[in-house]
This record gives sequence, C-alpha cells and structure tokens, in this order.
Amino acid sequence: MRNAKLSEYRFLKILRGFAEDKTAQELAREIAISEKTIRASYRELREKLIEAALAEPQAFGRAGYYLTLRQNRGTEVRQFLHGIAKSEMFTSHVKRHAPRLSTSDDAQRLIFEVAIRTFCSVAIRDGAVVDYPPEMKRALTVLRTVEISIDSEGTSNRRGEAAEGFPALEAELRRQTDAERLISLRTQSSLHHYPRNVLYDDLRRYLLRVPL
Repeated sequence: MRNAKLSEYRFLKILRGFAEDKTAQELAREIAISEKTIRASYRELREKLIEAALAEPQAFGRAGYYLTLRQNRGTEVRQFLHGIAKSEMFTSHVKRHAPRLSTSDDAQRLIFEVAIRTFCSVAIRDGAVVDYPPEMKRALTVLRTVEISIDSEGTSNRRGEAAEGFPALEAELRRQTDAERLISLRTQSSLHHYPRNVLYDDLRRYLLRVPL
C-alpha cells in the first residue's frame, strides 16, 4: 500500500479481515483501527480484488477465467452473475457490508466480489487437504462437477443451470467449513485449507506486485 499511514502489520490485519468476510464493525472490535478506515480499505480491496482476478485468470479458483466475457461464454457468465444477484447469499452480503448501496456500480462490485469468493471454494483441490469430512468431500465433488459443466462444450442450458447452482453449493460448503471450524476449536486440531485462505494468499501476492 503506497504512502500508507498504516503499518504493514495493521494493513495485513485488515486484509485478513476482508478475506474472512468480517464486517468493518467486527474487525474494529478486534484491532485498534477505526471503522471508517476499515471501510475505506475494504472499498479499495474490493476493487483490487476484481482487478487481480481479471489480471490473473488462474488465481482465486480461476475466477477471472470464468468471469471474463468471452465470445463463447458471455451468456453463461451473465446467467451466473444474475443468479448470484438474486441469491440469499448476496442479499446477506449486502446487509453485512453495504446496506445502503448508492450506485449500480457499487452493486456490481459486490456481485463480482461474491462471485470471486464463490470460485475460491473451487480452489480447494486434491493435495491441499486429504482428510476432509465425508460431507465436505461430497460438496466439493458437486462444485467441481459444476465447474466442469461451465467449462465444457456442453449445451448452453446445461452450463446455465450449472452456473445458477453455484451460489447454493457455495453456501452449503460454507456451512460445512464453519461446522468444521467449531470442531477444530473444540478439539484444538489444525484448520483445513479454507476458501478464505485462497482469497487472502492470492490477493496478498498480487498486492506485493501491484500495491494499492
């Protein structure tokens, strides 16, 4: 972050809070930084996240690769984003982070943010963790099937249906990871490779090359 008044340590705290989808109010209670500063940083990070995903299509679970309006995929991308905009997951995200959207551009940025967070779930691949609970393995299997459907040469209807199913599947995966987080806290066991870690690591790497 160029010419930053915040130390790198504090900035990374904000970046971690953004990756973990904490509200400015929640994060302000944890660290000695004002809500105003956190909200301003979140706005900048949201724009940088979209920039990073489009600049590096293979990062964030290949979000940029799928969200680029390619000639043969424009309809599917729009269907996917429309599905997110109508989802309970997006409504909840808006209530938590931007209850008073002032412009359509603000709404679009939030839709893309939620879309990228969704693709970060797909980034949990074999080799990262080998001991997922059975329920999480099933959720991941379905997510990967949907991903393949979007990327395939199948019919437009099939890919459209697959794209619209992403938000519900991501929400289910989130429930599974949250449940596992509670188990980890109770048993003092190690946490798994969560989607929020994918977002944090990929965005941090991008910011090292292209600072705010």
